Amino acid sequence: MPLHNRPFTIAGGAALLSCISLGYAWYTLAGIPTEPRGDGFVAGIVAAIGLGIGLTGLFALVEATTLAAVVRFGSPTRRARAFLSAGAVAGSVGTILPLFIELARLPTPGSSLTTLADRMLPFVFGGWLLLAAIGMLCSALGVVFHLFDRIQGNPGSTGA
Repeated sequence: MPLHNRPFTIAGGAALLSCISLGYAWYTLAGIPTEPRGDGFVAGIVAAIGLGIGLTGLFALVEATTLAAVVRFGSPTRRARAFLSAGAVAGSVGTILPLFIELARLPTPGSSLTTLADRMLPFVFGGWLLLAAIGMLCSALGVVFHLFDRIQGNPGSTGA
């Protein structure tokens, strides 16, 4: 596959994973009862996690769109394209991690897969947030590098 086509494949895959994550966030939020038992603390935690999944999914979708737009309408350098691609990949992989834990919990309670999912939950939660932050940082740096390279490459620009 030619190198100039790879960013569009990465952006498409990242957008697909982001849309799956947004669907999972909607599913999580739709499952919260309107009249929860007790004081609603657990429902509030589930709502916060669902909103977090949706927000990181939205960020990952923006990262994928930014990669595709910069490659399509600009001529990014290799460095800018690498940072934008890394941001899209990290963000989209990070948004799909909570879904893997939920899928591992589908078998009967007490099964070895469910027990493993319960033990992995803190690590997956940390990985989810870490990859989302890395994705946002890499995408922001990719945009900054692209803008900096455009300003440096245009001798008539004043930099303002």
